[in-house]
Amino acid sequence: QGSALGVLFAAEGTQVLALPGVPWEFRAMAEESVLPRIERLSSWKQVLVAGWPESRLAEKLKDTIGDPGLHVSILPSAGVVTLVFRGEEKRVESAVSTVRRLLPEDCLEDGEADMAAAVVSVAARKGLRIACAESCTGGLVGASITDVAGSSLVFLGSAVCYSNSAKTSLLGVDSGVIKARGAVSGECAAEMARGARQVFGSDLAVSVTGIAGPEGGSPEKPVGTVWFGVSGRKGDSAFLRNLSGDRAHVRRWATAIALETLWRNLKEG
Repeated sequence: QGSALGVLFAAEGTQVLALPGVPWEFRAMAEESVLPRIERLSSWKQVLVAGWPESRLAEKLKDTIGDPGLHVSILPSAGVVTLVFRGEEKRVESAVSTVRRLLPEDCLEDGEADMAAAVVSVAARKGLRIACAESCTGGLVGASITDVAGSSLVFLGSAVCYSNSAKTSLLGVDSGVIKARGAVSGECAAEMARGARQVFGSDLAVSVTGIAGPEGGSPEKPVGTVWFGVSGRKGDSAFLRNLSGDRAHVRRWATAIALETLWRNLKEG
């Protein structure tokens, strides 16, 4: 895969591995030399949990995480926490079963590497088609979905409508709604989602409109104010999230929330 060196040696009873940082070189060495070695030492399995902050999840699962016979890694990312259990096979399987029993609506299925993959998987399984309308995320939701192989089977498209005129002309948002309530509002988010569902002919659509910053905020709508809309067979709705952090952080979390919203609505529908 390249010329970078990988090193394996033993020191004082501990095996030490040093691998290159170049992704394709690292991946090749990990798959050929590291994972088989680790699998011989112990069993491991991971569970991805959506919608839980790391601290609350640790408290909810404190008995399982506190098992002295397991090595547990808690790996948080935007919208999803990955729990990695390593140890004796029966203990690992028991821990995974416990997590899935305690959080039946929040665990991704085995083999789903992230929330975008979970969205594509459940949409394909249920034969549903999805679409997006994005403002402050600028296409990040659609990009996340199309990163998944096979997404063309379920994903119809994302309308990136950053300006108010685009929202009205492309998605059919009522200009009176924007004038009265603003582009960052529940009413606008709901109309954006409905417009996307109608334009693309999808079964379900999600929308995002917010203030990512660093400018554009106000006392009534500070930076980090993000509205999400949902339109599906059960009707249209919207909800608010107040996010913190810089522009990149707000956009990343808004994308994660939009994906989770699609996932949960697909599972219900």
